[in-house]
Amino acid sequence: MHIEKNVFDNLFHTIMGTNTSKDKDKDNMKARQDMERICDRFHLNPTCDNNGKMTKNRGNYTLRKDDVKKVCAWLKKVKFPDGYASNIGSCVNMKDNTFHGFKSHDCHVFMQRLLPLAIRGFVSKETYEAVTELCMFFRVLCSKSLHVDDLINMKRTIVITVCKLEKIFPPSFFDSMEHLVIHLANEALLGGPVQYRWMYQYERKLGLMKRRIRNKSRVEGSMVKEHLVNEIATYCSLYFDSTIETRHNREPRNFAPQHLSSSSGGSKLSVFVVPSRRLHQKGGTRRHMSNEELKKVHTYVLLNCVEVYPYIDKFDEVAPQLYPDEPEFLLRDNHFAEWFENHVMNGLIDGSTRHLEILARQPSMYAQSHNGYFVNGYKFHTQKHGKGLVTSNCGVCVRGETYNAEESDYYGLVDEILELKYNGKEPQIVVVFKCTWFDNNLGVIVNKNKLVDVKYKFHLPGDDKFILAS
Repeated sequence: MHIEKNVFDNLFHTIMGTNTSKDKDKDNMKARQDMERICDRFHLNPTCDNNGKMTKNRGNYTLRKDDVKKVCAWLKKVKFPDGYASNIGSCVNMKDNTFHGFKSHDCHVFMQRLLPLAIRGFVSKETYEAVTELCMFFRVLCSKSLHVDDLINMKRTIVITVCKLEKIFPPSFFDSMEHLVIHLANEALLGGPVQYRWMYQYERKLGLMKRRIRNKSRVEGSMVKEHLVNEIATYCSLYFDSTIETRHNREPRNFAPQHLSSSSGGSKLSVFVVPSRRLHQKGGTRRHMSNEELKKVHTYVLLNCVEVYPYIDKFDEVAPQLYPDEPEFLLRDNHFAEWFENHVMNGLIDGSTRHLEILARQPSMYAQSHNGYFVNGYKFHTQKHGKGLVTSNCGVCVRGETYNAEESDYYGLVDEILELKYNGKEPQIVVVFKCTWFDNNLGVIVNKNKLVDVKYKFHLPGDDKFILAS
């Protein structure tokens, strides 16, 4: 954790050329004088004027002042999903284009997600590629799960990456922290994922203990006293009534309850039991859906219900004979819902398809539209609702079925959140997102370092806009 933070401080402040801290800016006059003695980078040697004043030229790894100003303006506008990171824009001073107050987790997020984007187009290609490789190294290292083959490959590539950085930055840039990066992959091979070993959880606990100090002249005794009071209160809360909120029954952030299956057949289907709840319980507006929208969204729900998969295979076998004049790639979208309803209703005689009866019929023409929804522990809201918010939770990604030259992941923005009501003995709700999708051929670019660049102007044509909220 501290290695990542210190490496980020050295790298970021050197690239930005900020002089707010002499310890963090490694490209100072002494570094240039050392470079003049031991290196042959003549374009970086300091110059002396007639008055004997030493000045240094801007290195090709340092941003111009106008570019730093653009980075500051961009950071002021950047938004993250709820709970992902703090407001990094608050660490930017637009008056003098400087940065201050980066916490350890801010450096963690900036290093792995923002730094390659912040410097792209402002530095040379060699500098950008070397810095991006270092950022991706930390990004893979901090993954929830690690693969041994990846770590063995990282042990080899990180040495090459550090050598590339040595050819770009001054010698003073490389202290013990830059050297320790080489050993992190081997450390992960021995110790496992970093979330169990790094200091985030311990520093969070220490910060909590520091905030409990009431008597600063007796720091240790005050911390012990507050800790004992907290332990006693926690123990007593075990005997409270379940209706009283305590730390044992408090709902977590972005909590979404599990919809339990009942004895009736329809509620056992996977599309009806997704953990979800409304952002505002009493909000929402009633919305009439057109016949075309209703058919599209109903077909999508059927094609993405696990219990319907066997019937999709049956339909694919008989559809070419039933509809010989239509292209095969349109048969599911145009005819599967109607075929499935007839097939299920015919199977009700022997009871083999009774559990699918509620799903076979189309949902109600009147859907409930909402601004936001909690699904599986994540918060989603529409583009319109999020315009005035500091966080952004309107982005979605749908993985492609096959990864080849013709198909990849799909990226989009949520325009509307709809509750579809399927009527039966016990009416059931399916939550869907209506989205604007970006063209994954023209509008989505994935570079060799797996960074995804989405072009906002290129939208995917067509009317297939719905996905399940799952």
